[in-house]
Amino acid sequence: MARRRRPLFTHRKSTRAVQRQVGGDPDAPSQAQFMSWNKFARFVMPDVGDVEHQIRMNDDVLVWPHGRAVDETLKMDEYWLAKVRDIRSSAENPSDVWVWAQWYYSPRDVADVIKSFDPEACGRHERIFSDHYDLIHSTTIDGIATIKRYSDEDVEQGVIGKDTYWCRYNFEREARTLDPKPSETCFCQHPYDPDDDTVAMHFCPRLSCRKAYHQSCLVKEKFKEQVTPDRPLRLLLSPPDSDEPFVLPVRRSSRSKKAHPERTIEELLEGLPDELVRVAKQPMVKGAKYQQGGIVGNITWVSRARQLVYDALSGLGLPDDWKDSIDCSKAIVKFKDRNVIPALICPQCRGPI
Repeated sequence: MARRRRPLFTHRKSTRAVQRQVGGDPDAPSQAQFMSWNKFARFVMPDVGDVEHQIRMNDDVLVWPHGRAVDETLKMDEYWLAKVRDIRSSAENPSDVWVWAQWYYSPRDVADVIKSFDPEACGRHERIFSDHYDLIHSTTIDGIATIKRYSDEDVEQGVIGKDTYWCRYNFEREARTLDPKPSETCFCQHPYDPDDDTVAMHFCPRLSCRKAYHQSCLVKEKFKEQVTPDRPLRLLLSPPDSDEPFVLPVRRSSRSKKAHPERTIEELLEGLPDELVRVAKQPMVKGAKYQQGGIVGNITWVSRARQLVYDALSGLGLPDDWKDSIDCSKAIVKFKDRNVIPALICPQCRGPI
């Protein structure tokens, strides 16, 4: 963490427009003053031991919160978070650097504005990107923050660990709106809560679906099917980039003009690594009930595994480094309570999920 260059408390975020200044800091320049100053792409922040760190435009940063002494030790969730949008200082005092910051709100901050918003349905380290800006002094910044973007529809997003800042909503403060709407998920209208260890959600990857449903909701509404021997294969054949099941390309025999598959998919799968095929046959699941999945669950890993299998079955081969993009052990769905995974189907396309 950075060592502060001035032993002061920081000031609170502004709640209304003030003509003299832009931000909540009474020492902040006016917007006209700030815009007349020299602009920089980055500034240097000294750390303990005289190690220097650079803060650049569009970096996400940790900001020391209002009312906290600079010699305190803060927990992860006690920091304010912001994105650096502009960096300037005056020609008369070039070391006095100010930053135009765009705030990430906590869920409870948003609930203070949107009374219908339930902060309890958000993750412990979740933040919400707002359209609220302030001028803050560079010495109130305590370091770089890693904030990962999460999407309910993205089948290629990176892993988001339980101890990582993450964001899924954009907040327009004056309009009092969130995008996407929190209810745009399961038909129960309750958003995904990644910290509720009783919850698992099943995701349909098909192009026209791309939606997750609570396991309990699917069971309650009887969106399930009989467990059959071919269900794992049907899951594997559900592609993330199409609405139609994967079909093995046909090849023409050198001795005949008649087109026919040389071997069945089941036979061809026997020539692929067992670990890869097992991951590709998994249902796509997320939620704290499935502890090893983090925030995203196994959706990305299973999606990549299926695409690798399709490519291999289509004659494109399998890369030697395929394991670099898939955590084969964590991708296998195992619930905290060791319950059996029910055979569920998508309410929209009726495919296995």
